[in-house]
Amino acid sequence: MRQIPDILKPVDTLTTDLPMWFTRQPGYLRLSRNEVITIGAVRFRDRDGVVWNCPAGFPTDGMSYPILVRLLFDRFARRTRRPATTHDFRYAMNDYIRNWPDTRRKADEGLLDGLRLEEWFWARTDYIAVRLGGQGVYDRQSREAAMIQWLDLCDEGYEAIEEYIQEMIEQYGEAAIF
Repeated sequence: MRQIPDILKPVDTLTTDLPMWFTRQPGYLRLSRNEVITIGAVRFRDRDGVVWNCPAGFPTDGMSYPILVRLLFDRFARRTRRPATTHDFRYAMNDYIRNWPDTRRKADEGLLDGLRLEEWFWARTDYIAVRLGGQGVYDRQSREAAMIQWLDLCDEGYEAIEEYIQEMIEQYGEAAIF
């Protein structure tokens, strides 16, 4: 387990407020059928006033829908990118960061709040599907090479992350961006 890199530290605004996005939907760069990295950062203020910052380059599998739901819904749809990225980020940091200041319940609340901000009509359906599809993810310790590499880049800072993204775009091509 590692310490929290400065650029990943959540900021407690010491006030409760309405959830809010501070960034646009991130672009994705497809690395494989089931994994992408974010091209842009994602920043979200949760209902407790905590601002979560997920820098660009974060590896995500999108919405963790059950297999049958994936036939109906795109796990990488634009309307779910910010909530999915923030949720994956908050879950993953529990596996990699010592004393990560978050809980599963709070991360799931943030997912629902983020989905409501994006598209109220589908929020509850998306939330329930992710909770069903990702039930065991939180308890399983992840040790993915892409995540470890991203965390190493976060230790180095934003410039290293930007260089990495450019290298990935060169490797996978502009056509892999969506």
